[in-house]
Amino acid sequence: MSNLIKIRILVVALALTALTCQTKKHPFDNPLDPEGDVFQGYSAPVLSTNAPSGAPPDGEYEVYWNDVAASSYLLEEADDSTFTNTSPITVSVESKNFTHTSEGKTYYYRVKTNTGNKDSGWSNTVAVTIIKGTKISGIQFVTIPSGAFSMGDLQGVGYSDELPVHDVTLSSFEMSIYEITQGQYKSVMGTNPANSYGVGDTYPVYYVSWYDAMEFCNKLSDTEGLERCYNESTWACDFGKNGYRLPTEAEWEYACRAGTETMFYTGNTLSSD
Repeated sequence: MSNLIKIRILVVALALTALTCQTKKHPFDNPLDPEGDVFQGYSAPVLSTNAPSGAPPDGEYEVYWNDVAASSYLLEEADDSTFTNTSPITVSVESKNFTHTSEGKTYYYRVKTNTGNKDSGWSNTVAVTIIKGTKISGIQFVTIPSGAFSMGDLQGVGYSDELPVHDVTLSSFEMSIYEITQGQYKSVMGTNPANSYGVGDTYPVYYVSWYDAMEFCNKLSDTEGLERCYNESTWACDFGKNGYRLPTEAEWEYACRAGTETMFYTGNTLSSD
């Protein structure tokens, strides 16, 4: 068994989405075509997705666009960016969810208003790649490739213990894509500590201490016959074991940055929406 498979890490995953601004309907004003029979009458929508870095197998993702005041839209999904041999989907709202299972495959999307001879023309193209990963004990993992990054407060807006910025090199490892759910936690620990808001098997588990999280990792390792990473007397981690553990600070920051050096992996600002 390779080191890549031996290192299994459970984490809390963040998904950040950038929302597009609205564009108003505006017919082209042309004296040669007062009825708009030739010239387009709507602005082309701006297409986005909540999975710009990829979507997990069996995971639902969304493509969405700004409201251009049209009552109907034509949305295309294709296996290539040329959109050959596709059948547009008619939708009446500014979004649509998709679920695919073909790991490593990329799907392409574009949209336009469905308004006959006054339609908008096609939007920009958005691509979503289905992430390659493995599912163990109902937990979806993805491989984080090896690499180097600058760790610390690159923007000068954090805490003093995030300085100085320094270079870190990491070997590849596997990390859970999603937060551990209450159902997954209960199946291992026998109890669900969540009790005040968002209670249910598919909700993230909360009211969990650092020690609870390490105990969960050990017990999950036990269920698969793997070596425990944590000594429950000292809570020291043996990184040479092949069981589950929490990420180091460097591993967590490296995964969160996703190759970027901005405040968020989507950029330096978040939408107020």
